[in-house]
Amino acid sequence: MKARRKKRSKPPRVGIWLDLDWGLKREMDVYAGFQSYADGAGWVCSIDPAIEDSLASGSKEIPYDGVLARVTPGIAEVAGKSGTPLVNVWLNSPVKEVPSVLADHEASGAMAAEHLLGRGFREFGYLGFLRLEDIRRQLRGFRGVLKREGFRCSAHRFPHRQIAVSAPGWRKFVKGLHEWVDTWKPPIGILVCDDLYCRFLIDVCRSKGLSIPGELAIVGSENETIMCESPAPSLTSIDMGHAQQGYRAAALLERLMDGEAPPVEPD
Repeated sequence: MKARRKKRSKPPRVGIWLDLDWGLKREMDVYAGFQSYADGAGWVCSIDPAIEDSLASGSKEIPYDGVLARVTPGIAEVAGKSGTPLVNVWLNSPVKEVPSVLADHEASGAMAAEHLLGRGFREFGYLGFLRLEDIRRQLRGFRGVLKREGFRCSAHRFPHRQIAVSAPGWRKFVKGLHEWVDTWKPPIGILVCDDLYCRFLIDVCRSKGLSIPGELAIVGSENETIMCESPAPSLTSIDMGHAQQGYRAAALLERLMDGEAPPVEPD
């Protein structure tokens, strides 16, 4: 896909708000894909952690011709009031009525199931957060393929912020992992929603004497390179295609800035 170019008196100004603080691959890949398109189109892009305030500044001149963001209700409100084209790349955004380009988490779950079935596993499990739409979709894809082949999957779900809140939260999380692992009948194939949590699960399994690989195969999500490659064992992880997501988001934003109507469904 090549960037579409419309003759303008000056390059479009585009604001970007992503969760770049932690340097996570998924966020950096969205940014890189978006910026690749923007460079080809000649845009002037700015990372703006205060983008909501920038759009609501009250200045006569709106600071951006378009915005890419993990869209919050506040960002959606000020973008709507200012008439600024906006594209969302956050599947768990509470704002639903906004043009979005999203990764296909359901397909990632199906891919993991096919991989584990192909390796001969007949027992399966899923580790993921509670109450997040991307997790629901990934688990649905994982279970869908397994059900089609006549297999079931146990799932251990936990609050997203449980670990970060307090030491008691961490102890509760680890206790839950131990109790879940005790229900397994190895050999077993496990899909995990995030590569970091693969490492937590591996620690628990090693403490119980489970061999990895051997009795346990783990597939992670997001393909965070450093997390996957070190320490041993290295992780198999699904790359969610976030660079392509960012590029497609830029292409959609250009169409919106050119005056096209927003799509009815997310891309």
